Amino acid sequence: MGPGGCPSWGIGVMGQATLNLSHAEVSHIRDNSISGCTLFGGTAILVGLPPHLAEGQVAKANITDVRINNYSSHGIAVAGNGSNADIFDNVITGFGSIEELNQTGLLVGFGAKASVGRNRIS
Repeated sequence: MGPGGCPSWGIGVMGQATLNLSHAEVSHIRDNSISGCTLFGGTAILVGLPPHLAEGQVAKANITDVRINNYSSHGIAVAGNGSNADIFDNVITGFGSIEELNQTGLLVGFGAKASVGRNRIS
């Protein structure tokens, strides 16, 4: 579960590391009230970093059968040239619709690659 205050991510994988995560739950990675933190922080699982934040902070992940819920920004984000992930059979659920907040269940960007299948995202 995420801490109070301003969590950036629940699980962060970078520096050429590899995460193998299965049969787990990552939940409540967000501030409890709508704030600047809620709007810009709160990624449940982050794999790598976008180049504009830290060049070369790439990582790999295998994420399977994981329940991700109640995050404020991204359920899973895979970012950066060279980062890659296999993401299968997960349930990713945001904390609900709020006009000020755009939640993303799964983001693969900034040059990252992923194989994705059989996930339920809402």
